[in-house]
Amino acid sequence: MCYAYLDVLNWFMTLPPEAMTPHATALIATVTGAMTGTFAVWLGHEK
Repeated sequence: MCYAYLDVLNWFMTLPPEAMTPHATALIATVTGAMTGTFAVWLGHEK
């Protein structure tokens, strides 16, 4: 999942400024939120 997250971030950072639409920004926000939640769950299960 981490590699997919990095791939999405790399895709977004290589977009030209005119291609950074609200849809692309929403995708990044959603994926980042999912990754943050995954990290929180992982930390919560650590013993």
